[in-house]
Amino acid sequence: MDPKNLSTEQLTSSLRQIREHSAQGEEEPRFQEAFRELERSRTELENQNRALRETQQELERAVRRYSDLFEHLPTGFLIVTGQGQIVGFNPAALELLGLPGSEVMGQNLRHYVDAYDASRLASHWADCLHASRQAGLELSLRVPGREPVMVQFTTRLAPGTPGEEQYLHVVITDISQLKRTQHQLEEINREQEAFNYSISHDLRAPLVTISNYARIILSEHAAAFDEEGRDMLQRVENAAVRMEATLKNLLEYSTLGRKEV
Repeated sequence: MDPKNLSTEQLTSSLRQIREHSAQGEEEPRFQEAFRELERSRTELENQNRALRETQQELERAVRRYSDLFEHLPTGFLIVTGQGQIVGFNPAALELLGLPGSEVMGQNLRHYVDAYDASRLASHWADCLHASRQAGLELSLRVPGREPVMVQFTTRLAPGTPGEEQYLHVVITDISQLKRTQHQLEEINREQEAFNYSISHDLRAPLVTISNYARIILSEHAAAFDEEGRDMLQRVENAAVRMEATLKNLLEYSTLGRKEV
């Protein structure tokens, strides 16, 4: 029998028997060799058991770290099947859905979106499954009794073994505040465009009229004015032209923020 195939208890029992034979004067070279072999095997087995215990402890620590991160992640996280059935979630995801875990587990995620978004969601999952790449999708979560919540799904294929059922990891980010901020920026941009329109038309139009009339007077009625009068009219025309150019530059400057660098 190979000592390496014996358990610790079996090795200890064999060593005890050898010691008993030795105590009875039956110590022979073959017993001595067997004793040494069993001692070596027991030492190796103890080392292996110690290494296994250390590995198991490290694995347990890693599981605890993962569980703690999963449970306390401020972003919603779901594990769903390829068809969208929810098989795992963290507290942040339940908070976004506004439902207890008992009502969410086993449900299809499509139940919590509009019909139009459900078809987009199915296509989104298909892309992640077949292309094995991460993808994002914005849609609105709808739960009875609550206001719709704008979220972004960031989905990727979960690591797995070929032949096993495929799962998707879905990160859910609440982008409601971001959408509200975007809406406010759009309002600001519309006000800016209205201001630009005012500069372009309401303010520049009188300046164009002033400069044109000053030019006409200088060209057609210059003889009616003395040198000082003609100089004043020229100053009026030049000032109107400069002011028009300044407003034009201001209009161009105000639009720089909406252009690519």
